[in-house]
Amino acid sequence: MEIRLKEVMVERGMKSVELAERLGVTKQTVSNLINGRAMPSVETISKAADALGVPLWRLFASREDVASYLDMPASACDGSSAIICPNCGHEIKIKVE
Repeated sequence: MEIRLKEVMVERGMKSVELAERLGVTKQTVSNLINGRAMPSVETISKAADALGVPLWRLFASREDVASYLDMPASACDGSSAIICPNCGHEIKIKVE
């Protein structure tokens, strides 16, 4: 299973050194996680999501992946967007955690 750590780090503007400090690991460990040379524990993945300020699912799927699966606009998966119900026209607010 691919962990999208690098993608999320770029989105959040976080460098490997900063993430390593927040996780209490070396920069080399973060590099190994990014490049798939090491598989993190569930605890490390959870800490990484917290350090990056994203829900855990973001380390495994992009907003576009989730939106495609749910058949909704990707903007609806950012935790603060709303979509319009195609049946009644009412706004549907969705919060993904």
